[in-house]
Amino acid sequence: MNKVPGIWKWTVAILFILNLALLATIWFKPSADYAGAGPGEEQPNQLIQSRLHFTEQQISQFDILRERHHDSIMILQRKGRALRKEYFDNLRHPETADSSTVDAIGNAIADNQKQIEFVTYRHFRQVRALCNEQQKVIFDDIIDDVLRMMSRQHRPGRQRGERPGRQGPPPAGR
Repeated sequence: MNKVPGIWKWTVAILFILNLALLATIWFKPSADYAGAGPGEEQPNQLIQSRLHFTEQQISQFDILRERHHDSIMILQRKGRALRKEYFDNLRHPETADSSTVDAIGNAIADNQKQIEFVTYRHFRQVRALCNEQQKVIFDDIIDDVLRMMSRQHRPGRQRGERPGRQGPPPAGR
């Protein structure tokens, strides 16, 4: 009977050490889910150009499309951040925030996100139109990877290269 409490102490100690090791791994190793392209890793635009073997003319046209897409997305993301800030600012003043106002801002956030998706869809439709028939087959094979890479780089509320963390407006008083 005396050995049972000793076993429990060792079991708890081992589990405690394993939990600490797991937490340290989670805290100190960046998750692949949040990792954008780091040094030496391919960016989505580089992947498209290298895998599709674009000609100089296609590269030039692609660069123009990419810049237009980037500019449009940056405007929409700024608008989205402002809308989310306005949305959550209503928490500070619940007495003045009626449900119709909160609902209207929520709908504006949804519409803004819809525009982001539409702009991205239109961009890739234009990129695909640049391709010859052989390149279109490759494009269709890699587009999911490209979109996944882009989503890791551009999470809402994050700037490129920023570590993941709390999103939304800062707490009151800051």
